[in-house]
Amino acid sequence: MPQILMVSKTSLCNFPPNFADMTILPDQTVNCFLSNRSFAVAIEIDIPSRLLFYSDFEKKTIERVRLLDGEAVDTIRGGVGSVEGE
Repeated sequence: MPQILMVSKTSLCNFPPNFADMTILPDQTVNCFLSNRSFAVAIEIDIPSRLLFYSDFEKKTIERVRLLDGEAVDTIRGGVGSVEGE
């Protein structure tokens, strides 16, 4: 199912594809599947492998997590500067 993914510094969250058409209630919660990050930025997804990659600006790492419940986060590269896409 298509989703909208968002990085919010300390969390990675997802929304349903019809998010723009939804009425947001005051007690609405956001499904953040990965939290307690230092400073998450720049996400990329490998759909066939169900892998999400992101950089942590504060830790200077690139990390990945499989998009399944309970999966551990792997650091795949450390000591990187600012990670930016085009």
